[in-house]
Amino acid sequence: MLVRIALLREPPRRSDLRSADLQPPIGEDRADPWRRQLSIGHGCSGPDLATPSISAINMGPEHKQANGRIAVCVVGDGDGDVVVQLLERLTDIGVRVHATADTMDDYIAVRRIGAVPHRFEDMPAVAAGIDLLISTSFSRPIGATVLARLPESGVVIDLAGLPGSVDFEVAQRLARRTIWEPPVDGDFDASWRSVADQIEKLEASKNG
Repeated sequence: MLVRIALLREPPRRSDLRSADLQPPIGEDRADPWRRQLSIGHGCSGPDLATPSISAINMGPEHKQANGRIAVCVVGDGDGDVVVQLLERLTDIGVRVHATADTMDDYIAVRRIGAVPHRFEDMPAVAAGIDLLISTSFSRPIGATVLARLPESGVVIDLAGLPGSVDFEVAQRLARRTIWEPPVDGDFDASWRSVADQIEKLEASKNG
């Protein structure tokens, strides 16, 4: 009851997409003592992801798992413009879409767009079912705990600006293909063409 009262008193973050029809669940404590340092992007140090504290991951309705489309996960700030554009375009083309959600508003927004929301802390467990991971923010770094759990055929696209948001050295050691394609001068279309190209290649390989 105390947890529910605290959440109700917390001022909600603004979001372009809200829905009063969706009631997000009360999340678990985000604090986790198991953290360590890693090299991010072009040599900048940052925190690694915490070990997930959940017993199961909801990867979406089972009928979506059998439609032959790849699973794409967007990691970043829930209310960022790039994240919203990505999620909308990904759902439009019909791939299975997942995204991180930091707040209840983010959770509602992700669900309303048509994607499956996950806590950032749960990404190491989620990664095993992801074909294409798109990282968009340096504040949500992608390190060894996620990269090691991606499928061997998985691809990572880093859309964050300098210094990047993915540990490229670890990705190289794990033989995970990683592409750095940040939007130039706010032009998201060029980055989207890279994303769409990788989706086409992954689906051709998966269905071939």
